[in-house]
Amino acid sequence: MRKQFVAMIVCLLSASIALSAAVLVQAESIESRTTWNDYAFKGTDEFYDKDVVAYRAGSQAILAVEVKNTHAGPYINVTVVGLSFDWQKPAGGWYNSTQASKSNPVKLESQETRFFIVNFTVPSLTPTYSVVHDYTVYVEFTDSGGTSQKWTAARKDLFGADKQYFVVYSADQAQAKQSAQTINGIKTALGTPVVWSSAKAGLLWKRAMNETSIAEFYYNQGDFGNAAIRYSVALTLIDLAFEAEETRGVRLEDAYIKTQEAEAKHFDALANFYNGFSNMWTLFGVALVLLAIGYIIRGFAMLRKTAAPT
Repeated sequence: MRKQFVAMIVCLLSASIALSAAVLVQAESIESRTTWNDYAFKGTDEFYDKDVVAYRAGSQAILAVEVKNTHAGPYINVTVVGLSFDWQKPAGGWYNSTQASKSNPVKLESQETRFFIVNFTVPSLTPTYSVVHDYTVYVEFTDSGGTSQKWTAARKDLFGADKQYFVVYSADQAQAKQSAQTINGIKTALGTPVVWSSAKAGLLWKRAMNETSIAEFYYNQGDFGNAAIRYSVALTLIDLAFEAEETRGVRLEDAYIKTQEAEAKHFDALANFYNGFSNMWTLFGVALVLLAIGYIIRGFAMLRKTAAPT
């Protein structure tokens, strides 16, 4: 009985070691990085309070999967590159790349890297709106000896890859989030605090920021319809603020130009006045000289008359 117990322990240990070795081989056989493309939003979403990649319901989600062969053998034949989620499996199966199949495998030499594209139509199931989703990337292949293997990696375990949760946006949620991004971009470009030369523009900006705060409240409550409406009003007010600022700027520029023109005319008039005044004094000086000459000539004439013999 004791021998049977020892034998059973040895078998369990052997199985455990073999399983560990198998997992190690699987982990070292593939390296994969992934990148999401053409998404509606990627970043921290306050509604979920998580880092997410979001797609609009009914749109095409695109995941680029980089597969590197680190298997010990000389090559592998990749037969499947795919993506599965934590929602109900579609009737047609999970989402696989069309670049590889069992009938048309892709050969990867040792240390060779290849990119595979996985794309699918984002489901519009209502339950997907309010929750974040995990996903798993998987690669099926046969090694050079013909042995079939499968490599998998959950979202959080992907190596050097985008690791955001996957979320599905409704049309209102996507519009609200994109409007919020636009407003944040404008605020960043203008800096803090925002200074307007037009009182009207400043008032419109304050109203826009008030609408933005209300929109953020609605969004965080999950009321995406009202959030989208409020963000739209905020963007309209921001446009009006820029128009008011531009109008004031044009008026100020016109007033400045007119002031400069008036000053130029004023100085021209002064120059003409002083020029005329200078000419007058020149003529007056000439007249004085001529008058003095006349008096001198008259003096000489008088002297001649006085000196003549009687």
